[in-house]
Amino acid sequence: MVDELERARARERTEGGDHYATLGVSKDASQEEIKRAFKKLALQHHPDKQSGNSVEVRSRSERVFKRVTQSYEILGDPGKRRTFDLSQGGWGGSFD
Repeated sequence: MVDELERARARERTEGGDHYATLGVSKDASQEEIKRAFKKLALQHHPDKQSGNSVEVRSRSERVFKRVTQSYEILGDPGKRRTFDLSQGGWGGSFD
């Protein structure tokens, strides 16, 4: 249970909007890798899977689940992903 809490805390630290970090994938991850990461995290943090945990763990997992879902909505759609990447400065290049 402590392990779950630590994972939830680590995911909370990605609140700054790094969808790749939220899903635990690299910026060059394939759509299939993004989908697999989402499914794994969504199952892990789904509210229905948290009934036996403490209120604190359930609350953190719920926030993580929402963030994971939001990240997948962006990265799971190639057009939205492209827009997100460009808004983050692309692949390390500048807009000169």
